[in-house]
Amino acid sequence: MSKRMFLGPLRTSPPLASGFSNREAKPTAGMRRMVNRVSAVCLLAMAPWLSTGCSLFDVQQPCGECGTDVGGNQAGGSDPGGQHVAGSGAGGSQVVGGGCPNGAQTCDGVCVDTQTDPKQCGACGHDCEGGSCAQGQCGAVALTAPTQYGAVTLAVERNQDTGKVYFTMAEAKRIVYAVDKTATLPTAATPVTVSNNAVLALAVPPSLQPEHLSLGDHEQLYRAKLPIDLTPLPITSVPGAAVDVTYGGGPAYAAYYLTDLGVWYDDGKSTIQLASRAGFTTWGKIAVNSSDVVVFSESVGLVHDYPLFQCNNPNSSSLYRTTGAGPAELLVSGRACAVFVDADATHAYWTESDGGTVWRVRLLGGAPESLGAGDNAHPAGIVVDQKHVYWVNTGFYANTGELKRTDLDGQNEVTLLTGLPSPVMLADDDGGRLFFISGALGAPAVYKAIKPAS
Repeated sequence: MSKRMFLGPLRTSPPLASGFSNREAKPTAGMRRMVNRVSAVCLLAMAPWLSTGCSLFDVQQPCGECGTDVGGNQAGGSDPGGQHVAGSGAGGSQVVGGGCPNGAQTCDGVCVDTQTDPKQCGACGHDCEGGSCAQGQCGAVALTAPTQYGAVTLAVERNQDTGKVYFTMAEAKRIVYAVDKTATLPTAATPVTVSNNAVLALAVPPSLQPEHLSLGDHEQLYRAKLPIDLTPLPITSVPGAAVDVTYGGGPAYAAYYLTDLGVWYDDGKSTIQLASRAGFTTWGKIAVNSSDVVVFSESVGLVHDYPLFQCNNPNSSSLYRTTGAGPAELLVSGRACAVFVDADATHAYWTESDGGTVWRVRLLGGAPESLGAGDNAHPAGIVVDQKHVYWVNTGFYANTGELKRTDLDGQNEVTLLTGLPSPVMLADDDGGRLFFISGALGAPAVYKAIKPAS
């Protein structure tokens, strides 16, 4: 990662002796001779600044601006190119002349350094929402106070600038909490609902004003009304122990449940089994693309050691796809602890914790493709948007986690954040924000990171 760039203070003209100012300086004979040599063409060029009240005796070289010395520098501070900014204020300097100093740009009429300004980070109007800004990238923001053992599950309201983040904590696995996703400081979490056992699956519809969320434990799936429902309704139409749940993007906002008996579709009116699999393992993740193609993972021997995952059987993970009833179609097998998945219109994407790699494969079949450099320390949660693949690395030691990004084809890998406290799951609110939960002892449960401006 490149070193952090720091833009030093703007240069200003040295103060004059007491009792004098630039406007009070008396013209010398040499200055009068210089002014007399100014051509008619130059006088016409000087007309705009003459209208501002500048005196001819303020000129120190032909055709210069008011306050410009022979080197081209202006009183008030600027670069050697003659650009002019007014006195510095909070968040930047007001532009009053030719432009901004080197390394700065104009945002709403103010010169700012988009490499360090948290309100204009990487581009004008790109707000870090409480985070710092370094090298044009926003830092992570803790949304909750520290927890004893970290967080377990994560879900976020999507497609809106406001909304909630939902999660469970390892020390209180049965309770689902919520915090505002636009918070700029750690806030107290609000209990939303509760399960009979530890919550393993959690999701919220992508509607503008979701009315419920889905959750499940190793015995039952539930639907809880929002904003608070301490007696959630059991979903008896979906059998089996809950493994994961997500929502499709269609108008019905249907839920897709992954249980130990297969994959189920539930639009609130009817329930349909999309795939069945005898002897399906208790652990895995599910994703649905915009065409309602379902992708899910299966990891034999996977242990969910709250809040982390551990694979006891190397190269025993598989990925499947399904679009309807019947056996699921195998996409890849023999993978090294492939748990977390996502999908777009053409590919399924996943991370392999044991292999330290990120992959994709075509939904219609084919050879898997490795994405990025493949030097990740326990890659975990993964999300895909229209241009990029994002994932978190849990890290080998405390506070060595990372947030990374590549193009969809694996090119241009970038490490966005480092020093994270064991990030595990990752979620995208489709509004430029990423959220992840921490598996570290004594760390805040939920964090927010703003995607880069480009």
